[in-house]
Amino acid sequence: NVSIPAALLLAQGSEFVFVIVGVAMASGLMPAEIGHFMLLVTAVSMLATPVYSYLSRRAESLKGDSA
Repeated sequence: NVSIPAALLLAQGSEFVFVIVGVAMASGLMPAEIGHFMLLVTAVSMLATPVYSYLSRRAESLKGDSA
């Protein structure tokens, strides 16, 4: 079953968010406080993706050992 590992790996934000939010803030469509928060959340989710990948592989191997 690959649904949980796939969900963890697809949950991250993408580089495209940096472009869209940057343009929205520069054009005044989005307040800076919200934009900066969105950029922070996106960056953290991208940084956490390798950890999610490791944990999902580890969970699958532990699940396989107990079966």
